[in-house]
Amino acid sequence: VRSEITNIMKLLKWIKMHRLARYCMAVVDEVVKVVEADESREKGLDALEYVKKLASKGFTPAMECLAIVHANEEHWLYDADKAENFWKQAAELDDIEAMFDLAMFYYRGRKDRAADVVSGHYWMQKAADAGHRSAKSFLKAKYA
Repeated sequence: VRSEITNIMKLLKWIKMHRLARYCMAVVDEVVKVVEADESREKGLDALEYVKKLASKGFTPAMECLAIVHANEEHWLYDADKAENFWKQAAELDDIEAMFDLAMFYYRGRKDRAADVVSGHYWMQKAADAGHRSAKSFLKAKYA
């Protein structure tokens, strides 16, 4: 869960200039807190539904939020397929952070699936080509 919160904080910095995006991230952060505190899952799910509505309207930071929540293997909302789909939707809408995160998702693999280096490289290259500094550094280190 700590890595999930760290990822949320990194993403918050990236989208800090967008008020709605900040709100979206705050909602997801609240979902995490509610579930961690074993409070009403209903309250957390209501907040999550709002983020899903934003994602369905093409708001890529909301897609990223949902991917992060579903990618956490320790979380009761863990669903690798949903995480992959949300990151892929955002990446296909040219969100370079989603491209990078999707690439890392593929490179790492999950408890229920092996790493997919080919897909990881594809999305890492797209992120690097779009100007993502960490993607460029990753590829340089990997293929130096």
